[in-house]
Parts: sequence; C-alpha cells; structure tokens
Amino acid sequence: MKDTALEDVARLVAPRRVDVVLRILRCFQGKESLTREEIIRETGLGEKTFEYYLTKLRYFRLVQGFRSRNGYHYYISVDGFHSRIDTLFVDPVRNLRGKEKF
Repeated sequence: MKDTALEDVARLVAPRRVDVVLRILRCFQGKESLTREEIIRETGLGEKTFEYYLTKLRYFRLVQGFRSRNGYHYYISVDGFHSRIDTLFVDPVRNLRGKEKF
C-alpha cells in the first residue's frame, strides 16, 4: 500500500526526486531524533546530497534540529507541516477574501 500523503509531502519538497526525500523522512519512523551521520548511514546518501535535501526540508520547516551533549540532532517537525500547508493553501484563500474574518 502506498503512503500517498507522505509522497505528496516529498513531491512538494523535491518534485523530481521524491524517492530521496521519502528515504530521509522514513528514516525518522519510530525515532525521536537522529544525528547527521545516522541519517546518512540509513539513507545511503552522500554528504553533499544530504546537505542539499536537508536545506530543502528546513526551508519547508519539516525538519528542525537541536544541539545536545551528544552532538546535533534532527527531528521531524509536525508543526512545520501545518505551517507550510497554511502558507501554500490557506493564506492565498484568505488573501482573496481580504480582511474578512472567517
């Protein structure tokens, strides 16, 4: 069974390389956070490729990070999904309606 919602998210981030984004997102499944090295190891991506897609995921606020004693950790930000959806779909509709509250 395909996970079409997750594929839609990956398509938003990188329309031509959905498979790469899916590999990154899926490596977080069941985990709170991962280090850069863990993500690279689990996805099989090169460092430069990982950095490129990490930048895109951060732009869309889907991945965030924090520093700990054990290094820098990345995590999936559910809030990022909501804020990006609002930015792409809800805000333009609100702008069409003007200052009206709904």
